[in-house]
Amino acid sequence: MQLNWNKIGLIFDPNLSKKSDSLYSHAANPVAIKLGQDLYRVFYSMRDAEGKSNISYFDLNVHNLALINTHEPKLVLLHGTKGSIDESGVGLGCAINYKEVTKIFYMAWQTPSGHWRGDIAFADLLPSYDRFYRPHDNLVLGIDSEDPISLSYPWIIFEDGIYHMWYGSTITWDYGNGEMLHVIKYAQSADLKTWTKYGCCIPPTINIAQAFSRPSVIKLNKTYHMWYSYRGNKDKYKIGYAHSINGKEWVVFHDKMNVISPSATGWDSEMVCYPCVFIDDNKLYMLYNGNNYGKTGIGLAIADICEK
Repeated sequence: MQLNWNKIGLIFDPNLSKKSDSLYSHAANPVAIKLGQDLYRVFYSMRDAEGKSNISYFDLNVHNLALINTHEPKLVLLHGTKGSIDESGVGLGCAINYKEVTKIFYMAWQTPSGHWRGDIAFADLLPSYDRFYRPHDNLVLGIDSEDPISLSYPWIIFEDGIYHMWYGSTITWDYGNGEMLHVIKYAQSADLKTWTKYGCCIPPTINIAQAFSRPSVIKLNKTYHMWYSYRGNKDKYKIGYAHSINGKEWVVFHDKMNVISPSATGWDSEMVCYPCVFIDDNKLYMLYNGNNYGKTGIGLAIADICEK
């Protein structure tokens, strides 16, 4: 599949919204949920004055690119209470439908020893689409002997009775070159509770692509397509691309094809990161962040689907 992305540019700038004590900066890790014909609700993570992330949203019409509900942001999911797995923030991964309920899966931030770490958790979207409910037993995947340090943003697809999950896992905080080694791994489950892990699926290259984040996966015909953030040794995030037949082994292109690049100047001139790719009316839409991990807002790129 060859894609030519048309960068529409910045569509949502959180710095133009009225600030409050709860909503301070950033609009990171966008996730789009369809409300109706052409209309999507885009959820994102905003940081409060303490740097803890909470969830808000705006609405996007993908036909005319009109934005709705972009004024004073509304909190729909707060970070957890002290001692909870997400006491330091909620970093959005993906959304799926499960038994007629829309669930979001997210990175649950905490700082138990002064250094952040993450687990993977979920929350349920209420029928009003403007509030999430966090069940008491909402842990999906925690650290263990295979993933002993920290986990990050999951992406889940349900297919033929199996949940496929791609997620981030820290191998070490410092590989010896001043940069962490954080890879994308793959797991399967029949019930979203018990997972079989298959290990690293996007092989890292030290100093070039050794810190990965926020995979976004779609399936077209019989091929999986993944977009992800990656960086080398202390450089800025770029968006990479890979494809796979089985979801486990991937042909990796990084930034060589089917991706967008930083602009020459402006809000996404230093980095592009945290892609969210979805399909609507034979087009691909990519929501993404720019400079400073979403502090400058959310952008949009569009590509026609052309299978070859």
